[in-house]
Amino acid sequence: MKRITLLIVLLIATSIYTLAQQSVSASEAAEFNPDSLLVHRKMVKSEYPTPSYTFVGTHTQDNTNQLWLHGYQGTYLTSGSEPNLDIVAYYIRTQNNFVFRSDIAAQNFYTFSDAKLKINVKSLGNSLLRLQQLNGVSYNLSYNALKDVNRITNKAAKLSKENNLTAAEIQLEEKRKIECKQERIGFVAQDLQKVFPELVKTDSSGFLYVDNIGLIPVIVEALKEQQSQIEQQQRQIDEQKEQIESLMKLLGEARQVMLTKK
Repeated sequence: MKRITLLIVLLIATSIYTLAQQSVSASEAAEFNPDSLLVHRKMVKSEYPTPSYTFVGTHTQDNTNQLWLHGYQGTYLTSGSEPNLDIVAYYIRTQNNFVFRSDIAAQNFYTFSDAKLKINVKSLGNSLLRLQQLNGVSYNLSYNALKDVNRITNKAAKLSKENNLTAAEIQLEEKRKIECKQERIGFVAQDLQKVFPELVKTDSSGFLYVDNIGLIPVIVEALKEQQSQIEQQQRQIDEQKEQIESLMKLLGEARQVMLTKK
């Protein structure tokens, strides 16, 4: 009975080791270190674009039940049958940006805003006037521009020619065509940059990104300015109303005097 139990344990351990080897050998440039199984970490040595290390697993010798996804030069999240083709999101170390190429749905979204993290805090001025210089627009994404973004993003991918697309590439192109048909509302980054340059960022490829959340404080201050103008105008109206009522009263008294003299 003990021999049978030992045999089963050995078979399970062999199966686990075999599956681990197969998962890594899918990449031709990858070299898997079996010893890393002891620390629940899979190290993969990559030869492209420069020799470096990536890993998926725990970061320390102790099992912390925390999953780490590490790429020395960056991290890519992909989907579909060809990982190099359909990139959902990516982080490039030198750019310090996490770029998502898909819609994002979340229960909530918070940004750092604690006073302890800020210096040179100043009140915003002329917010209403600056907002009046902006133009909200409706638009569609450019199909050709998206193809250019895809080529720039996938520098490591060997993309097929237009007349010789793979099934996965055809599926992705159809997906982009559908995305381009969707009407959207927003700002043109180049126009926003003229009024609020601090809310526009340029990536290493020359594409502009806007900080729409950064417009919220501007809108708040613009509403306060507008409300102040409304209240000032209301005070002027009230004063003019009192003046008119006083004049009407004087006019009525003058008429009464004239009627009495007659």
